[in-house]
Amino acid sequence: DGNAEAMHVIGLLYHDANKLDKAIEWFDKTLDHDPRHIHANLYRSWCFFFTASRLRVDAQELAEKKDVDGEQKLLREARGNYASAAKAMEDYIANYEKMRNIEAPNEPELRHWIKILADLQKNDGVLSEEGRRLSAKISTGEPPPEVIEGKAGELPETHE
Repeated sequence: DGNAEAMHVIGLLYHDANKLDKAIEWFDKTLDHDPRHIHANLYRSWCFFFTASRLRVDAQELAEKKDVDGEQKLLREARGNYASAAKAMEDYIANYEKMRNIEAPNEPELRHWIKILADLQKNDGVLSEEGRRLSAKISTGEPPPEVIEGKAGELPETHE
């Protein structure tokens, strides 16, 4: 059966160890046991975002090697991860409001973040002018949407 909070902690350990696929797996198990777990979707969202950012970096490397098919495959995967990140953030907001009967912390900024994720999904990880405008409104200190550098297996670097 299992304890949802213990599963969430295991997910956090994988998240902190930069093993994002395993972290997502444990956050999914958490939600299987407690569909309204407040923080599992928040961390799932960040895991999907970081995974998409890594895929985009890997796609850029394939583009430099003129591997168009490989590049397009990774960009499709990245778009799927951006979409999953947005969905997980929406679920986080909904679950928070159901459990606490109040608005999620920083909800307006989180809603901007969801729009930014949709923008990244639509534009293969590149922010449009609208995405840049929205990102300027976010002051939470969470990973910025300009994450574009990094290597497979490492967290990407961020730039303001």
